[in-house]
Amino acid sequence: MNIIECYRLYMALRLHFYDKRYDFVRYNGKVKATPESFYKRRDKYRFDRLLKTYGENRMQGFFVANFVNGDKYGGLHDEGADDVYSNWQKRTQGLTYNFKKEVQDLVTSVDSFDELFTVEDGQNPVVLTKYYYGDVSPETFIIMNQVLDFIIQFDNELADDIMWPETRNLLNKYSRLLGVDTNKFRKILKNIAYNVI
Repeated sequence: MNIIECYRLYMALRLHFYDKRYDFVRYNGKVKATPESFYKRRDKYRFDRLLKTYGENRMQGFFVANFVNGDKYGGLHDEGADDVYSNWQKRTQGLTYNFKKEVQDLVTSVDSFDELFTVEDGQNPVVLTKYYYGDVSPETFIIMNQVLDFIIQFDNELADDIMWPETRNLLNKYSRLLGVDTNKFRKILKNIAYNVI
């Protein structure tokens, strides 16, 4: 990977997360980003630094981690971007362990499993509130939705919520890049839900 390819990867992922029409997976990361547009950028030296630091194999993960963390520039200008990437790596490498732990904590925090997804008196459901507070990772939230498909319910019940549309978009976009064995996690979720409640 050279610096222009790194720039194109960045632009493709930025479009993926912030343009409703672009899908990184569907278009295989292809974008119309020219070397001329790259050399006009004031921050072009940052791509060189990142490429030297992370190498070809970890660049996509670096950008994804920072976009998922809410950085609209994918870590390009953030001093804490390295820590965000490091935390993301830990979460994704320990995905099964983290999922079990977070679901266990969720399930023990309510009286019934359905309570996790119930919207009452205009309040966010427990699972979404815990996501906002950082007690539930984006990965766990996405996997739970892939198993239970509750985002559609949230769309209907949180139509007037200010934060939900942006959160939904971010999670949906990230889910396209997060390849997991849904059947494996379905079994884990079922076991925890039945054993705790």
